[in-house]
Amino acid sequence: MNSLFFSKKWLPISLLVMSFVFTGCLTDDGGGNGPVDELTTRDVQMGAQGNVLGSSLDADAMVVYPIAEARTRAGDIDLVFAFSTEQEVSAVYSPNVAVEGIPGVSEGFILYANFSPARTTPIRNVASSQWESVLNQSGLQSAWDGGTPQENGRLAVTAGAVFMIETSEDRLVMLRVDAVTQGEGGAMTLSGRSRF
Repeated sequence: MNSLFFSKKWLPISLLVMSFVFTGCLTDDGGGNGPVDELTTRDVQMGAQGNVLGSSLDADAMVVYPIAEARTRAGDIDLVFAFSTEQEVSAVYSPNVAVEGIPGVSEGFILYANFSPARTTPIRNVASSQWESVLNQSGLQSAWDGGTPQENGRLAVTAGAVFMIETSEDRLVMLRVDAVTQGEGGAMTLSGRSRF
């Protein structure tokens, strides 16, 4: 009789403990902060070379720096926003292109003359519909793989444009231009989506 009483008393408790163990195993991602594949979105504002807003983006942290501070963080800077007076268009530039220019097309920007090391950031143009459809890391990788590389390291930007970069920390970041004004004093509002 004692063994039957023991079984009935401890069976529900044992089942409850086992359910906690198995539930914990199903959701464990090593960080405990939600699904492993989840992307988040962060917004920044950038200014062209004649604007008081910073023009240098560290996309790993989605932080914009003015040129003086960007020089001290040159290896972390992934994109530069500027207005090309030669091409008369606002664009994002790989830092090496902002420094060196595009041979036969445009010169580098004077503000970035002493910017070193100027890394080469891969930039790929993707369809604007990707912004709404890419919700996880595998979708981000697929969009990157299907994107069109910008071989010259420069991409003219207009509102609604969507593109991707690979950051200094090898992170893929999808970026959407929410708003942009042309000119040396222009500004851009940019949203970034990745696993930040």
